[in-house]
Amino acid sequence: MQRLQRGWGIFVLPACLAVALYLPSIWHQFVYDDLEIVVRHPLMHTARTFPELVASPYWFATGKLYRPLTSLTLGIDWVVGSGSPVMSHVVNVLLHAIVTVLVGLLAARWLPRVGAVAAATIFAIHPAHVEAVSTAVGRAELLCAAMLLGLMLLASRAASPTARERAAAAILAALALASKETGVVAPALAFVAAWASPTQRTAAWRWAAAALVGVVPMLLVRLIVLGTLGGDVPHPALVVGSWAVRERLALALYGTSETLKVDGEGRVVLSENLKRHAGITDTVSFVGLGQKFQIWEPGRFQKELAEATQKVRALKGQLSSQVAARNAPGARE
Repeated sequence: MQRLQRGWGIFVLPACLAVALYLPSIWHQFVYDDLEIVVRHPLMHTARTFPELVASPYWFATGKLYRPLTSLTLGIDWVVGSGSPVMSHVVNVLLHAIVTVLVGLLAARWLPRVGAVAAATIFAIHPAHVEAVSTAVGRAELLCAAMLLGLMLLASRAASPTARERAAAAILAALALASKETGVVAPALAFVAAWASPTQRTAAWRWAAAALVGVVPMLLVRLIVLGTLGGDVPHPALVVGSWAVRERLALALYGTSETLKVDGEGRVVLSENLKRHAGITDTVSFVGLGQKFQIWEPGRFQKELAEATQKVRALKGQLSSQVAARNAPGARE
């Protein structure tokens, strides 16, 4: 088994490939979750509020999740870049390059040079990373990956572990969990990495314990900030009914979903299945609904609109009756 004992220079090419591939994303705007987590977050826009930022939920408006390291780095991006999304995208692209090198270095623990470079290259260009690199809030995945990979590299070293290295493992584990919830697996990954390294196998439990020392305090802080370890509300579809009911629900939803096709002129092409489901033939009605729109068969839309209008009128009558009853003499004591 050939190992890479020193140097990361052979991974410069995969890292450059990672940068080149995502270079266009530098000019992207804030989109989707970026808007709520970065643009509309009142504590992220000035350094004076950073202490409060790292003690606040990741989703400030709803009080969900806790990712202080991710929040802090996004706040620094905003301040340094004067609110421009360019800084966040530049940092994400550079982090993707760093993580690519770390993947190569970790692969080199057990693979020949060619295999390690191939692993880093595949990681750099894999489309699974598009959202993580191209959106500002993908910072959570990038930071967490960097910390966990660093931890695994540390735990799989040939040299015997020292107290300083175990302290570094605890810090990396804490930072991984401070980036994203998946960082909670740090002790397990430290154990696996050490176990897979013959020189560290007898110390695998010590590496896992060191990572646990970093994870537990972060879990306690998370509990204090959120009042719960979970920190998010599961989708109703995940808790309704039995396992069999949820399985059938997932099958009904995902089994009939389709990826929309776009023609050469940028027009959406509806498949025959979608047109049959909506009853669409040769004409359609586009209905704007705020930040989204719906496509209807005109006849069905008019029927649905009439029913919706009737329900709104009935609701208006109910509200008027409730208000009148509330304001009637003797209704309040």
